[in-house]
Amino acid sequence: MTLTSPLLRNYLTSGHAFSDAEAPTEYQFKVLNGFMFIVVISALMFSFLGWSGINPIGEVQTVVNFFYALITFVLIFVLRTARERYTLVVHVLLASSMLTCISLLIYVPHDESRVIWYYLLIVVAYMIGGVSVGTFYTLFSIGLILVSRLFFDLHLSALGLNTSLFGLVILSMLIRLYRQKVTEYEETLQKQKQMLETFNSALEMEVTRKTAELRELNNSLEDKVREKVNEVKEQEEMLIAQSRLAAMGEMLSMIAHQWRQPLATMSLMITNAKIKSMMQGGSGEQEALLDEISHTLGYLSDTIDDFQTYFEPQKSSEIVPLDSVIERITQFTHSRFRIDGISLTVRGDTAVTIETYPSELVQIFMNLLNNAVDAIAENRSSEREVVMDTTSNAKTVTVVVEDSGGGIDPAVITKIFEPYFSTKSKNGTGLGLYMAKMIIENHMGGTIRAENGTRGARFTLTLPRKIAGNGRQRAEKA
Repeated sequence: MTLTSPLLRNYLTSGHAFSDAEAPTEYQFKVLNGFMFIVVISALMFSFLGWSGINPIGEVQTVVNFFYALITFVLIFVLRTARERYTLVVHVLLASSMLTCISLLIYVPHDESRVIWYYLLIVVAYMIGGVSVGTFYTLFSIGLILVSRLFFDLHLSALGLNTSLFGLVILSMLIRLYRQKVTEYEETLQKQKQMLETFNSALEMEVTRKTAELRELNNSLEDKVREKVNEVKEQEEMLIAQSRLAAMGEMLSMIAHQWRQPLATMSLMITNAKIKSMMQGGSGEQEALLDEISHTLGYLSDTIDDFQTYFEPQKSSEIVPLDSVIERITQFTHSRFRIDGISLTVRGDTAVTIETYPSELVQIFMNLLNNAVDAIAENRSSEREVVMDTTSNAKTVTVVVEDSGGGIDPAVITKIFEPYFSTKSKNGTGLGLYMAKMIIENHMGGTIRAENGTRGARFTLTLPRKIAGNGRQRAEKA
């Protein structure tokens, strides 16, 4: 069995567990258990040798050694019950050791070297009890020997006795000095260990704090980079859409340039025809037909102007009546609604003024109405109607556009405002609703929400009556 054996290690520590900070206490337990083990073996051996007559120490000393071994054996188990009983075990063990030494001094006078056991007792007292206990047993042993000499014949010469006592003093001083140095070293080591633990704890906290700050900084940086990338992407998409609108406006300008002269010529021809008809006394039916044709040509010319304005981005907001915006929308979409057999119902309070970008607002409503017509046509709904319902208060205007096209699939309704996402089987770019949301939220300071109503899709637009600051300039700076 080696010193590192678990069984021996368990015995020397009395079965108790010690932390690294309790290394000195663990060492004390090992010394005490080792000494008690030696005492039990040696006391039993001397008791047996005295009883058998091999080592004639006398009947009294034989019995004393037996009880000394028995008491020490019991103390071994007492120490295993609780760590707090260490001091009690030390004092009982040293007291029983002193009694054994006294018995040996008095009842075994023929053993001239018996004083040497006091040396061992003092060394053990210093090791397991400390400096104060060792000093006490040194002085007690010297006094006991001197007093015993007055009442008993110790069979020790004056020279031998004085030498023994002087040796006890020298040994006590050396052990005391050694124990003090060991104690000081242990205290210094313990302080340094506590300082190191405090430093390690503070360092660990600082590392944890710095790591958390670095992680937070990385997350913040990632969020900022992601935000900037999204902003750049949104701006690029808006620039692309605006460039498409500008190109379409230029194309319409070219078409208008090509159409205006023929339209003007046709209007002049109709005017000449009306004059001739009047001079020749033509019929009223013919004049009514010419008036209707003239009115239609005027409508075509006005429509060209409206579409040119529609595709021209505005740089500043305007205060306009809402019903004028809705009137422009109905003019643009009248033909398609009539061809597809769909009715457009406008109700609510439209006679309100609103600060907005009229052309862009027309663009948004036309996109919503065209989507509604597509949904009704695709689903072939028997109920073919689109409703625009307007409500207002002192601060906002709310317009609800609801169709009877069956609604939006709930699985994708949260994605319809994402760029390039389209529910149309063909001719769907996926930019209409995305641009509408960007314009309403970034330029106009409003909101747009999509949900399914009882008959179909319902879009709710909430717009401020007055834009806070210059919405377009804020969006362009962002």
